[in-house]
Amino acid sequence: MVDAVMKTGINRVLRESFPHLLQPAFVYARITKAQNESVPYTYNLKILDKFGNVDSSFPEIPAVRSRIHAEKGDTVAVALLYGKLNPFIVGVMS
Repeated sequence: MVDAVMKTGINRVLRESFPHLLQPAFVYARITKAQNESVPYTYNLKILDKFGNVDSSFPEIPAVRSRIHAEKGDTVAVALLYGKLNPFIVGVMS
């Protein structure tokens, strides 16, 4: 009984005060739109789950700027800085 109450309280504190701890820091994303004529390149991204499928719990992220060159359909590794939906493209996955 006490364990369940403590677990519920801890989960509530995490959700309310530290939501970034509940999201992964690095994820894969698929490029759905690429404007790569000049640096910085601009991409739209769809976050992928651990199985490589589009994760519907994340919206499509538009206008992500990067110095890394990629093409539409490529999978990239992305860091979600400080738990925000502010992605930084780390590299293109082969």
